[in-house]
Amino acid sequence: MLNGKAGELNYIAVALGQDRLNLDTALGIKAIYDRSPKQHNKQSVIAVNVWDEKELMRCNTAENGMGWGNIRIFGQSKKIFTEDIIINESMDIMAKAVNTYYNNINPQQAAEWRKLSSFTKESNRASAMHIRTKLQLTGLNMCKREMTPDCHEVIETLEKLKEYLGEKRLRNLAMCEHLRWNAFHFASGWRTWKLDEIDGESKPKDAIHKRHACLVDWDALRDVANAFGRDNPEYYQYLDVDQILHIPYVIREAGYTIYIDRGKAITTKNT
Repeated sequence: MLNGKAGELNYIAVALGQDRLNLDTALGIKAIYDRSPKQHNKQSVIAVNVWDEKELMRCNTAENGMGWGNIRIFGQSKKIFTEDIIINESMDIMAKAVNTYYNNINPQQAAEWRKLSSFTKESNRASAMHIRTKLQLTGLNMCKREMTPDCHEVIETLEKLKEYLGEKRLRNLAMCEHLRWNAFHFASGWRTWKLDEIDGESKPKDAIHKRHACLVDWDALRDVANAFGRDNPEYYQYLDVDQILHIPYVIREAGYTIYIDRGKAITTKNT
């Protein structure tokens, strides 16, 4: 059957009820492909159901399947059904801390987590998920506070993070955050609320029509600040800067801290 159909198959799933039988069957199918490589110019993915990790070890395979070619393992329940994956508690704790930060800088529009819309919750989660990326861009990393490597310097305060980053890198990370925020909103169906469309509005956000005046380039945020009567033309830019500086406090809520990765740390200030 394989000799006749193999070239037409995208994948073959092996789930016969026993890990060892599944693996042995998959290896047998792979052997058929390997014996006639010219006949089977397209090698189907062989998806194998394996629950017990000991069976993988028996076949001398690494977790990433090195040496197995087109064999792919699925069904490692212990690695899938973890607390972090199922309820993503750490990420939600950080997302709630992000919301608290927004509430503090804009108390007139403050809202409890449970009262937020699904979109706003996802926006806070997206912000929290991007924290590690921002840190790694500058030679920093994050880990559980009790697991911080002894040889690494810890950054736990706004002042220390600001000193490490320097003015130019801090500004670049703030611009990165603004790009991420823009991308999230555009991908969610929002559009730029052009200043010539705004007449006497007190805030730059129109949630009903999914419009936001801050969905513009970084430099154009100064025009938005002026249009809404902000005394400081860098007001909206500063919000992104301030969000970067508050990262130590956001991740602390979930039990994390920032440390300097000595192997990747950027030693030149203002890069």
